[in-house]
Amino acid sequence: MLLASGSSFQHPVENVIEYSKASYWESFARPIECVVLALCAKTLLSEIRIYNKNAFAVDVSVAIENKRDDYLRVKSDVRLPLHREHCIKLGYFPACFIRLEFKKKSQKSIAVYGIKPMGVACKILEQDGGPSLYNVVSFKTENILFGPSLPASLPRRDCLSDHISGSPEWMKKHPSCLEAHISRLEQSLFGTPKSKSWMS
Repeated sequence: MLLASGSSFQHPVENVIEYSKASYWESFARPIECVVLALCAKTLLSEIRIYNKNAFAVDVSVAIENKRDDYLRVKSDVRLPLHREHCIKLGYFPACFIRLEFKKKSQKSIAVYGIKPMGVACKILEQDGGPSLYNVVSFKTENILFGPSLPASLPRRDCLSDHISGSPEWMKKHPSCLEAHISRLEQSLFGTPKSKSWMS
């Protein structure tokens, strides 16, 4: 699966798969354009190679499920050289989806020749490295990044931001939601209360 927030008829987003100067993806619609790539299988991403035409910078986010709030931003405002290949090192993040937000500065459009994710498929790691290595490198890392261990630190789930739902500013306008939000925050921080021991 390959999706883009905007694309010209002459230069569709599918062209980035060819990774060649003979074709490219281009969009004139917005100052920031988003491209979402679905990997064939869950992969430990080592790097993303971007063959840039005229994009100014890019933000990189990864996710296991293609849900907006599940994406974890791993690189921000990475400057891209014009008409050259640029390699963005990621450090083997587990991912099934990649979201790239390309930005323009003074250009009339955003255009990219190609996008090439690089990494190790989790299936190969499990087959060749064994279940112990797979559990530590892939499963544990995925649980830390996308699991319930740190939900209070994620956007749209806490009271730390002044610009998203749940912020102190937002709560002043929605007082009826305060108790429910505090309860949800406490559950994410401390987990579900355990039953009281008969020995206490």
